[in-house]
Amino acid sequence: MNIIHLKDLEISGFNGLSVGLNSVAFFSIYYKEYYQEKFTDFSFVIIEDNFILATVKCCIIDDKFSLPEGGIIIDLFQRSDKKSKKIYDQILNYVDDLSQKHNSATIVIRDFLEEGKLSPLGEKLFNNKFQSRLSFEMEIPYENFTINSFHSSVRKSYKSLINWGEKNLEIIDINQENQNFGDFKKFQDYHYKISGKKTRSDKSWDIQFEMIKEGYAELTLGFYKDNLAAGSIFADYGNTSTYFTGVYERNLFDFGISHFLLYRGICRSYERGNTSKFSLGYFDTDIKDPKWYNIQHFKKGFCKELKPTIFWSKEIINDI
Repeated sequence: MNIIHLKDLEISGFNGLSVGLNSVAFFSIYYKEYYQEKFTDFSFVIIEDNFILATVKCCIIDDKFSLPEGGIIIDLFQRSDKKSKKIYDQILNYVDDLSQKHNSATIVIRDFLEEGKLSPLGEKLFNNKFQSRLSFEMEIPYENFTINSFHSSVRKSYKSLINWGEKNLEIIDINQENQNFGDFKKFQDYHYKISGKKTRSDKSWDIQFEMIKEGYAELTLGFYKDNLAAGSIFADYGNTSTYFTGVYERNLFDFGISHFLLYRGICRSYERGNTSKFSLGYFDTDIKDPKWYNIQHFKKGFCKELKPTIFWSKEIINDI
């Protein structure tokens, strides 16, 4: 079994995974521009006989071997128990070597329960004395997804807000079919206006537009009474669609301007067809900041079920 870093991989040779791996590569380019020297991507695959057995999405961010939005993501495509153990051993040994070589302070790995029990990866991390923290992913599966069933599942109080947005907002989508850079630039300027400061470089905006052009993201603009009042970017990362960024006219919050764009973005991401689920991030029950708790509570209204998620972490003793 061979390890190949994503940046060195000829992605087009792996048909079923090409879209997901390409979107991961775009995110890596974006994160490097956004975080600068704080970020180094180390995502890699395990290959045998020209078949990808596993993908590992990982980086060093602020001296932590993890990902900006959570722990290292390991996706296994080989389900034989004996083979899986060997693959996990190879991955964990390699991650440990990389962490020590690059003076990382901590390794964080994301994992899920399987049938209410620790997964094989979880058992291995438990036995290797990783510490655990429980969170809950706000996930909307796209298997058997329909717009009607999704609309029925959202929080009851949101339905009138979604209806308001549908009736009162004029929508423009910037995507692979409509590559209007002028409209995209309007959103960039509007983002600056609402935030009151420049939060990211012009190059990072250019990278986001490239993601849109390649079909891995979409920008939705909402106009109210002919004025731009809302904008959101939804992007695909591997097999998961995400709410990438959004800004809204604050005096329209009570009307549900953000509710409609997020609801619509989840539906549009399903229709894009690149992923198997939409993730609204993680609901942490120990959050003390009322603002962040309210953001989590807002997102939870679109997600009928929470997926228990374990973040395993381990402090690194550097031998080098």
